[in-house]
Amino acid sequence: MIALKKIDINGVDYLDPTILINEQDKKSFEIYSIAKCICDVLNYYQENSPDAFGNAEYQRLCGFMEGYLCGMKLTLKRNETDWVVSKGKRKILSIEVPKKPDSYFICMMADNNIFNL
Repeated sequence: MIALKKIDINGVDYLDPTILINEQDKKSFEIYSIAKCICDVLNYYQENSPDAFGNAEYQRLCGFMEGYLCGMKLTLKRNETDWVVSKGKRKILSIEVPKKPDSYFICMMADNNIFNL
């Protein structure tokens, strides 16, 4: 099983799937494509703030990730610390979940205050 750990960039947790690429190993490109679609979902709030009206772009990324994993006949088990991709009983990839940035919680509080007038 391959593990992808979060890295700290200026105090913000981030996932970089490009470290999984090994140009001599063709299988690494398949692993990279799986990790890339999952990392796009997990890194979304590192780069964007939440929207009070249902974030369509985030939902699109989640749908793409679910469809990609379903098409490859892979399962995704999520918990608070990591997401594990497996095929049957064999674990393929473990991705550590980054902590959401402070800006996420500030925006969520502001959105909640708007609706609690």
